[in-house]
Amino acid sequence: MAKDTWKSFTHSLPRCLQLGMLVILLNIGNVFVEGRTCIGTKYELSMQGDAIYRYNLYRERYMNCTYVQGNLEITFLDNPQLDHPYDLSFLKHIREVTGYVLIVSVFANYVPLENLRVIRGKTLYYQNNRGYSLYVALNSKPSNSDMFGLKELRFVNLHEIMAGDVYFSKNPLLCYENTVVWNGKIVTGEGSQVFVDDDAKGRSCGSCHRSCEGHCWGAGPNMCQRIIKCAPQCDGSCYGSGPVECCHYQCAGGCTGPTNKNCTACRHFLDDGACVPYCPQRQIYDEKTFTFVDNPKFKYTYGSLCVKECPDHLLMDQSGCVKKCPEGKVANNRKCEPCKGPCPKSCNGTGDTYITSQNINSFNGCTIIEGNLKILSPTIDGDMFNNIPPMSPSQLEALSQVREVTHYVLIQSNSPNLTSLAFLRNLEIIHGRELHTGGKATLGVPQRGSALDVYSQTVTYLGFSSLKRVNGGEIRITHNSALCYWYTIKWETLTGPKSLHFVEQNKIEAECEREGRVCSAECRDGCWGPGDDKCVKCANKRLGNKCLATCDPSLGIYTKDDNVTCDYCHPECARTCTGPEAKDCDSCKNYKNGPYCVKECPESMYGDNTTKECKKCHENCLLLQEESGCSGPGNFVGPGGCSKCKMFIYDKRTKNVTECLPTSDKGQPQCPAGYYGHRVTSHEHLNTAYGLQGMQSCELCNPLCKTCFGALPTECNECTFFKDISMSVHFCVVSCTERNYEDHNDKTCKPCNSECRKGCTGPNSTQCNFCSNVKVPLGITVNGVDMFNCSSECPSHLPHKRREAGDEVCSTPPVIGLATGQIAGIAGGSVVFGLICIILLAFLCYKRQKAKETTIKLTSKMIGYGDDEPLTPTDAVPDLSKLRLIKECEIRKGGIIGSGAFGTVYKGVWIPDGENVKIPVAIKVLQEGTSPNHNRELLEEARVMCSVEHQCCVRILAVCMTAQMMLITQLMPLGCLLDYVRKNKQNIGSKVLLNWCAQIAKGMSYLEERGIVHRDLAARNVLVQSPSYVKITDFGLAKLLDYNEAEYHAAGGKMPIKWLALECIQHRIFTHKTDVWSYGVTVWELLTYGLRPYENVRARDIPDLLEKGERLPQPSIATIDVYMIMIKCWMLDAESRPSFKELHEEFSKMARDPGRYLVIHGDRLMRLPSHTYDKRDLIRSISGGTEGPEEIMEAEDYLMPRSSTENEQGPMSPTSPVSPSGGITKPLLPVSEPYDNDRGARAYPRGDYLNTENKRDKKYGNLEAASAASRGRGNSVNSRYSSDPCKLLVDMKGRGFFERIKEEDEVDSPVNPQQKSRPDRPPMLPVDEDDYLQPKSTNPAAYMDLIGGKEQVEEPKDNHDNDVFTETGNIDNPEYFAAFSPTSPETPLNGPFSDKRPLYNHNNNNNRQLNKSSASAEDLPDRNYYNDIRPMEMSKVEESNC
Repeated sequence: MAKDTWKSFTHSLPRCLQLGMLVILLNIGNVFVEGRTCIGTKYELSMQGDAIYRYNLYRERYMNCTYVQGNLEITFLDNPQLDHPYDLSFLKHIREVTGYVLIVSVFANYVPLENLRVIRGKTLYYQNNRGYSLYVALNSKPSNSDMFGLKELRFVNLHEIMAGDVYFSKNPLLCYENTVVWNGKIVTGEGSQVFVDDDAKGRSCGSCHRSCEGHCWGAGPNMCQRIIKCAPQCDGSCYGSGPVECCHYQCAGGCTGPTNKNCTACRHFLDDGACVPYCPQRQIYDEKTFTFVDNPKFKYTYGSLCVKECPDHLLMDQSGCVKKCPEGKVANNRKCEPCKGPCPKSCNGTGDTYITSQNINSFNGCTIIEGNLKILSPTIDGDMFNNIPPMSPSQLEALSQVREVTHYVLIQSNSPNLTSLAFLRNLEIIHGRELHTGGKATLGVPQRGSALDVYSQTVTYLGFSSLKRVNGGEIRITHNSALCYWYTIKWETLTGPKSLHFVEQNKIEAECEREGRVCSAECRDGCWGPGDDKCVKCANKRLGNKCLATCDPSLGIYTKDDNVTCDYCHPECARTCTGPEAKDCDSCKNYKNGPYCVKECPESMYGDNTTKECKKCHENCLLLQEESGCSGPGNFVGPGGCSKCKMFIYDKRTKNVTECLPTSDKGQPQCPAGYYGHRVTSHEHLNTAYGLQGMQSCELCNPLCKTCFGALPTECNECTFFKDISMSVHFCVVSCTERNYEDHNDKTCKPCNSECRKGCTGPNSTQCNFCSNVKVPLGITVNGVDMFNCSSECPSHLPHKRREAGDEVCSTPPVIGLATGQIAGIAGGSVVFGLICIILLAFLCYKRQKAKETTIKLTSKMIGYGDDEPLTPTDAVPDLSKLRLIKECEIRKGGIIGSGAFGTVYKGVWIPDGENVKIPVAIKVLQEGTSPNHNRELLEEARVMCSVEHQCCVRILAVCMTAQMMLITQLMPLGCLLDYVRKNKQNIGSKVLLNWCAQIAKGMSYLEERGIVHRDLAARNVLVQSPSYVKITDFGLAKLLDYNEAEYHAAGGKMPIKWLALECIQHRIFTHKTDVWSYGVTVWELLTYGLRPYENVRARDIPDLLEKGERLPQPSIATIDVYMIMIKCWMLDAESRPSFKELHEEFSKMARDPGRYLVIHGDRLMRLPSHTYDKRDLIRSISGGTEGPEEIMEAEDYLMPRSSTENEQGPMSPTSPVSPSGGITKPLLPVSEPYDNDRGARAYPRGDYLNTENKRDKKYGNLEAASAASRGRGNSVNSRYSSDPCKLLVDMKGRGFFERIKEEDEVDSPVNPQQKSRPDRPPMLPVDEDDYLQPKSTNPAAYMDLIGGKEQVEEPKDNHDNDVFTETGNIDNPEYFAAFSPTSPETPLNGPFSDKRPLYNHNNNNNRQLNKSSASAEDLPDRNYYNDIRPMEMSKVEESNC
C-alpha cells in the first residue's frame, strides 16, 4: 500500500481507532511490512453484547493489525443460530502479541494467526493460580451435527512463547495440537508448562503430512512445524544447523541471518529494523566536554518498539510512553515534568462540616482546597454527642501542603492544645469566592463577609509564613487574648488598600515584648511568629525560608548573583563551592570527571579510588551498552578490567577471559590467527561469572589447524600440516594415510592411484610404493631406482608373473630346463622356507602360552591367590574369606531379575562342587559380544567387592571364568531400599529410618577405612536383606585409593549428577568427602520416602544451582537437627563435611530417641510387614520341581557357619530373614551395637564362645553326606570338613573348648561374675518402648497386637504358583537395572509427598519397547539416573531423572 493511500486510509478510520493505533514500519527478516499497532483488551471471560456485536467489534479493532499492544482475546463467538463458521481472516496480519492470547468458545474452523511469531506473555490470563499466555478451550458447537468448531491451529510461524503456560481443553474437533513440539522449542519461559486435556475427539484426526516428520499445525505439507536442530554454540536459537548459523542474542522467535537485523522478532526492542537491548537514550556522554548532551537519535520506548513520538493518547515521560505521569510529576503539554514543590492535588473543602479526627487524613498531600476550611473547638477536643473522638494538633500537619483555598478559612477554637496555626505555613492565597458571614458586627460596622477569620484564646502566633494575598473578603482577627506578632504585619499589603481588615483587640504589644515574643533580628517588615524562618522579609540574606546574616561557605552554601539569596552547593561537592553546578565544587565527594563532580563515573570510564578521578576504560571494552563499561584499566573481562567486550580470548583451562580484542576497520571484531569465534551460551561457566551471554569469544584452534572456524579438525580453514581431501568431509592430519600422498605444494593429502598399495608419491600409477595387482617394469632407472608401472594385468610382452618383495612382477616366460645348480638352489630354498614356517609356528604357540600364563597371574593377584596356587577349580580346600573360582556346572540359573551396565542378573542357586548344600545367589552374567573393556570392568568390580568383608556391604561369593564371565553374589530378597521405602512408606517409623541411616554410614565408614571410594551411593544402591537390615552394593563405579592418594580423577562415562558433589561434576574428582555428599542425598531420599532429588531441575542446571547455595529442601518429617547434618554433608568446602564415622555416631545416637528427631504421624503404631520367601520354591523352580538331598543354606551361613550353641540359643544379629531349611523366620531388628569395630568384621554374641579363627563347622543335617563329601580332607580349624563332626578341635595353642571359654569370658564378658558362669545365656537385645524387636516365633509372619492384647496371625502367602523367574516384571532386586523395563510399571507416589504432573507429556513413552543394545540416549526412561558428561562440554549434560 502506498504511503498516501495508507494516510488516507488511517484518516478515514473513526477517531477512537486513530487514538488506539500507531503506524510503524517493521523490518522482519529484511522484508519491510507496513502495519499498525492495536491496543489489546482485558475483558477475560466477560461478555459485551451478543455474538454478532462482538464479532464486528473484533473485526473493527484488529483489521490490518500487525502488533497487539496488550492481550488478544477472541471469545464467545458462539451464535447457535449461525449456519456457517465465523470468518476470522482479519487476524492474519498479526505478528506479535505482548500479552496473552485467549481463544474461548469460538465457532470457527481455525483462527488464522498464521503470521503470529511471538507471544511475549507480559500479562497472563490466570486460572486456578496458574498464568497462561495461550489458552484455548471450549471451541466447538454444543451440537456437533454441523461440525462447527476449532479444527486446526495453523500457527505455522509461531516460534516463541516467552512467558506463561499453554493450555488446551475441551476442543473435541481440534487436531494436531499434540503433535507440536512445545517445550524447549516454542515455550521457553522458565518453569512454563504445557497442558493438553485429552478428551475424546469428536472427529477422526489424520496424521501429519509425511514431509512434516510427525510435527504439524494442520493437514497438508504447508502446515509443518519447522524444527531446526541448533548447534550447542547457538543456545537454542539458529537459522541453520551449523555452528556459525546462530541467531543474534537479541532475537526472539527465530531469525533469517546472524545479525540483529535478521530477527523474526525482538527479545527487547525494535529500532529501525534492528533488535537492540534498549532504545537510544535521551542524552549521551560527550567525552570532549565531559558533559551529557542531547542525543539526536533519541527515541521513546513504546511497548517493544522505539518511536520518535508517542501516540496521541499517551504521555511522554523521560524515555517512555506512559498512560499517566508517575508520582512526583505533572503533565504539561503531554510531557511529564517534575512538580515544583508538592505536586498539585485538589481536595474538597469541609463545606457545612469541619475538620475532625475522622476526615483529617483525607487532606494529606492536598495543595488546593476546593471550598472552605473550618477548624472549630470539636476539631481538637472531639464531640462526644456525635461520637467524634479528639485528636492531637500534630495531626493538623496533614494541611501543611495546602497552598490555595478557593473559599474562606475559619478558625474558632479555644482548645488549650492549639497554640499556633503554623500547619498553614505554606498557604499562599485565599481566593474568597465564598465568604464567611456568621460573625458579629465589629464597632458597629456590620460584617460583610470574611475570607480569613481567626478567633482563639490559646493561639500565640499565626505562622502564615507564605501568605501573600487574601481576595474577595475581609480579614477578621479579633479578641485573641494570647496572640502576639499581629501588630508587625502590614495587613493592607495582603488585602489591598480599599479592602477592610479587622485585626484588633488582641494581646497588646507591650505585654508581648515583656514576655520576649519579638521578631528575629534577621526579619524586616514584620514576622508571623518567633524565629528566623517566619519573617515577612529578610534583613540580610535568605536561604529558602530562613533569614541569615551571611552565606557561610562552611555550611555548604554560596551567595547567588543577587547578593541577597543563598543556595546550597551541588550534592557532589565535598565542602565549599562557588556556584550551583557540579563544576563549581572546590572538591568532590565521590569522583571527578574532568571539571565535574559525579557520583559514578560514566560507562566508558572507571573510578580510580586513589586519585578520585574518572579514567577511561581500555579501548577494547564494550561501552555504552547494557551492563557495559569497566572497573579498571585492564584489557580483560573481570574485576579491574572490562565488564564486557565485543570479542575476547577465552582460556578453557583457567575458564578466564585473558584478553579483549579490538574491532577491525569495518567495525566488526575478528579473532587472531589460530583462534576461532564462538558465541557464549547461557550454559557456560564464564557466562555466570561475567554475564557474557551472546558475546563472541575466541578460542584456541585445534593443534592441527593453523586457522579455523571451529574446535574440530574438520573445521580448519588452513591446516598446520596437511589437509585430507580424499573424503567428502575434509579434515586436517599430521601425515597422510597410506591411501594418499602428500602434496607439498598446497599441503593436501590426495588419493593415490587405485592400482597403488601401501602409499604412493604421486597421483600416477608409476608413483606407487607397491602394487595392488601386478608390477610392470619400465626398464628405466632414475636415481638408482628401477621404475615400474602398476597395472591390473600383465602386458602381452611380459605375460609371466613372479613374486618379488611382496609384489607380483610381470616378466618374460622362464627358460625350460634348469641347471643342476638352480635345482639345488630351489631345493635348498624349500628347506629353508619349511624351517622358517616351523619356527614361526613354535613362536606363535609360545606367545599364546605366555599370554595365558600372564592372564592367570593377573587374575590370581586380583582374587588373592599366590603365584603357587592353582587358578582353576581343584579339590584343594578353599579359603572362603577370599574370592573363589568355581565351575559353570555348579551354578543353576533361574529367572532374570535385572539388567546390569553390561550384563544380565539372574536369580539362581550355587551348589558347591563336592558339598551337600544349595545356596540361593544372584548371578551377574556378562553378555555375549561384550568388549574386553567391559570384561575388565566386571573383573574390577569383582576385585573391589571381594576385598569388602563387612556386615553392611554386599559380599561377592565366587567368580566363574567361562566364555561369559559370571559374578556370584549374595541374594538380597527384598530388593533395593528406594523401592522398599516407596512401597511401605505408610508403615515405616522413625526408628527404622534412623537405623537404616546409621547402618549405611557404618558401611561407608568401613569403605573409607579400606580406601574405597564408592562414587555412586544412593538409595537405589542399598539393598534390603530384612526390614531392619540393609547393605550397600553396586561397587561397579567404586575405585580403590592407594595409601598415598587423597583423590581419584575419573575418566569419561555417565555420572549420577543429582547425587554428586560440585567438585565431581566440574572436575571429576572423587574422594571420601564426595561420598559424604551422596550420603546426604541418600538420607534425603529416605526421609522423603523415595522422592526424586531436584525433580523439576534439569541436570545441566545443577552446577549453577549448587554454586548459588541452593540445596534440597528440609524433609517434612525431619527436625532442624537432622536437616543441619544433611546441610553439613552438602558444604562446598569438602574438608568441612563430616566423616562417615561421625555420621554413624550421630545417627546411632538419634536412633536411641527417634521421636525427638523425626516427627511422623502415628509413629508408635507403625510396624513393617513381614517379608519372607521360600527357598524351596526357588530350588524347585530351577531344578524342574524336584529337590535333591542337599541342604538349603544362606550365603552368610555358608561363609560364616554358626556353632551348635548359637543355633540353640538364637541367631546372630543381624541375619537373614529366612531359615536355612527354607522355613519362615522372624525379621530381626538391629541391636544397638551388633558389630565390633575393633575386633573385625563380625562380633559374635556372648552365647557364641567359639573364636572365629578356631570355629569348626556344624551345619550339615545329613552327617553321612557331609562325611562323604569331605572324604580325603584333613581336620583343620580353617577347614569346612571334618571326618568326625562331633570331635572338638584344639587350636594352635593347644587350648580346648572349655579353656577357650574361660579365656574369652575373661576378655569379653561384662564384669558380672554371674554372667560369666552362664555360657548358655542368650544375647541381651535392647527393646525400646515400642517393642520393635519381635518375640521369637516359629511363624513370625504375624505381628502381636500389643495395644489390643490380641495376637493376630497372618498366614504366609503361598507363592508356589508364581513363576518369578520367567517374568521380568516381578523384580526382587531392581538395583541391577540400568534401563527400566516397560512391562513393569513404576510405583506410583500417591502419598503425602507425591506431586501433580502436567496433563501433557509430549514424549509419550508408556508403550515404547526399550532395547538396551539399540536405545538412544533420548529413549532412556526415568530409572536412568546417570548423565553423559563430556569433559569439555557441560552443555551436553542430559536431563537427569530418578
